[in-house]
Amino acid sequence: MIHGVSKHSTGGAAGAIDYFLDAKHFDVEAQEWKPREPAPVIVEGDPKVIEALCDSQTFKHKYTSGVLSFTAEETAKIDSTPGLKQQILDDFKKHAFAGIKSDDAKPILVVEHKHLNRLELHYLIPRVNVESGLYFNPFPPNYNGMKGKGCNGKFIEHNDIFVGAMCERYGLQNPLDPSIKREVKTPKFEMEKGNAAIRKQVASAVNELIDSKSISSRDDIIKFLENSGATITRKTDNSLSFKFEEMKKAIKLEGDYYGTKSYDQIAERQSENAARFEARRAEFESEYGAVFEERAGEVESRHGKRAEAAEAARDRDPGVEADLRDTVAVLETKLDLHDSRDAACEFVKSHPSALSVPAPGGGGGGSSSPGGSFAGTAEHSETSAGTTGNPVLDELISAFHSFMKAWYKRQAASIATITGPPKSKGSESFFKTLSSLAALHVSKLTGQNFVEPGRGRLTLNDTRFYNRALRDELRETKKTLRTVVAEKKALEQLETRVTQPMSISETMSKLKSPGLATRQDALKEAAERWNAEKKERDRQHGRGRGRDRSNDYEP
Repeated sequence: MIHGVSKHSTGGAAGAIDYFLDAKHFDVEAQEWKPREPAPVIVEGDPKVIEALCDSQTFKHKYTSGVLSFTAEETAKIDSTPGLKQQILDDFKKHAFAGIKSDDAKPILVVEHKHLNRLELHYLIPRVNVESGLYFNPFPPNYNGMKGKGCNGKFIEHNDIFVGAMCERYGLQNPLDPSIKREVKTPKFEMEKGNAAIRKQVASAVNELIDSKSISSRDDIIKFLENSGATITRKTDNSLSFKFEEMKKAIKLEGDYYGTKSYDQIAERQSENAARFEARRAEFESEYGAVFEERAGEVESRHGKRAEAAEAARDRDPGVEADLRDTVAVLETKLDLHDSRDAACEFVKSHPSALSVPAPGGGGGGSSSPGGSFAGTAEHSETSAGTTGNPVLDELISAFHSFMKAWYKRQAASIATITGPPKSKGSESFFKTLSSLAALHVSKLTGQNFVEPGRGRLTLNDTRFYNRALRDELRETKKTLRTVVAEKKALEQLETRVTQPMSISETMSKLKSPGLATRQDALKEAAERWNAEKKERDRQHGRGRGRDRSNDYEP
């Protein structure tokens, strides 16, 4: 089994899906279009849903496509083993969507090709995590942020281990197995880079051909060079020299592979490769376990943090910023002094005895500074009888706490859409500060310390300290609320972005689309519907089989 990923990922997904479902294919050797017999078959997914999900994204790279390719022998085994194809596909989906738990969040289109007398499973995955709404590439080249040519080492490592594990699990042919001869694409040597570069390219190509069992002797190396356009200028017991027409000077290749004893040396290399592979064969499964955990952990770290996802969504839409400013302004108005002053006045008006509380029998009203840290009345204002030594004041303190809860409950409905439900971070922060402010206003109106009841009567030092402490608390509360509002607004935007493509899926379901289902009759109808629409698109745009195939998608 081979797993390859296409270089195509930009533009509309229709081109890729057209390639998957096209009843004809372009034969490169014959340079002509030929029918695919048998015709492509959808194994999973609805092309219309997948296209809509891909094209609704604002990312440059909208999808990942690739193929699971099997040899004729593997195809015969899969065809003769009920359920094996689905098992392989299920394991591939677990690999591709590692870290995504919900099956409904794993959109994929899989199309089967057999016109080459072997099985190919072509797939297309939208590059979006439908749970978080963030960009999601199931097969990133690297996790370390490196970009550009040659930075796909992590993908190659993970892919080799995945393929190895699947081949061991299901008895398939591992392309890394030295005992299996595989085709190697002949490289094009870059003449303009000079003899040193060409020597390195030739040596690398020879090594790969030896490992693939395409070369077994120096004679095979000579044939390879001559077929590539080179002329052999000299041969010795341990070397050979060659020259391309464009070169002024021949290149000499020395070593065991290029001498008269090349066959023995090549056979020894292949035997060592086989021994190393056999030693590793039993490790593929455990190695894949580690790869899966790494992939799942990476996805969970990037997509499981809703706050980061929300912030990313907000950054994508500058229009949210203006809405955020308006909402914060409303909240800050609610936190202005007049709201807490109104609550304090309402409490005193409903409890006139607070204006004439008798002095405590013991201490109280001390002149020492208040506590070193200000906790606020949300945590400390509920006082049981006997705490202050004054039964009347104890009862008023308890009544004040109950009053503030009821008062806030009445007010909460108007700001619940902003601060969240009563137990949310934003709501609790808002209530704590509002209660502290109201307690200070009641203290100023009555002369009693409702902020720290155990201190007795309110002093000038208390008032100064509470004013400073409350300013700090008010600043922190507004900061918390801004964060809560930003996250809530951005999450609302995320939900809109994520549910919009999924609503397309619901629409397709109403049109008897299979969505992510696998019923064969529904999948067949989806393929027929797509091809009918494609014919109409081609007719409208005047496209036909004579068009330039350079515009066609090729995996």
